[in-house]
Amino acid sequence: MASKFTILLLIVFFQSSSWAKSASTLENFIQCVSINSELSVPVTTTLFTPNNSSYSSILQSPVFSLRFLEPIVPKPEFIFTPLHDSHVQAAVICAKQFGLHLRVRSGGHDFEGLSFRSESQNPFFLIDLVNLRLINVNIKDETVWVQSGATNGEVYYKISQKSKVHAVPMGTCTSLGIGGHITGGAYGAMLRKHGLAADNAIDTLIVDAEGRILDRAAMGEDLFWAIRGGGGGSFGIILWWKIKLVRVPETDDF
Repeated sequence: MASKFTILLLIVFFQSSSWAKSASTLENFIQCVSINSELSVPVTTTLFTPNNSSYSSILQSPVFSLRFLEPIVPKPEFIFTPLHDSHVQAAVICAKQFGLHLRVRSGGHDFEGLSFRSESQNPFFLIDLVNLRLINVNIKDETVWVQSGATNGEVYYKISQKSKVHAVPMGTCTSLGIGGHITGGAYGAMLRKHGLAADNAIDTLIVDAEGRILDRAAMGEDLFWAIRGGGGGSFGIILWWKIKLVRVPETDDF
């Protein structure tokens, strides 16, 4: 009986130590991100822990395979939903400073769950780019700048508001997040004539492992080539894509 009681005390002790460590890590992360961001970070609307009522809905909302939601699958210690590019930059800097593992999700259209789960037993947190979804269409230059959290459907709609004869050769699934879609190549229905969306990406902004924000010129052609099809999360965090618009018929011929 005494040995069972001792084991119970040890379990409670280690759980308490773990919870205290998690709370300390989160507090340090919050302070670090606030210091390293250009804009203040509203913690109550950007940081979610398992104790927060919104945590589960944010984690689960874009998940396509329910097996990744089973209790045995490791979950992020907290979810960070940045509101500005500098918040993402600061998150990378702070993750490196405190030795935190991270995962990045743009739209969540990820059947392998690689953007929001970890096969390692090390604690990790999730950067969800759901709030970064600005779309700037320039018909004169025939280009569009898109933040990673925007979806295919949102991009198509924004372009259609400006022009009936322009489009981007991306996939037909409207819920795809642009960040991960183009890093995977972005296969679409206009492939034969216009190639992949990745072929039409002409610039980008990315946060590298050092926390630097780089464009195509700063990163060099080798890295720019790699991120257009090399897979999400491999080389950094995509903030924006600049994509060349292609000409399309004004009406369908079906």
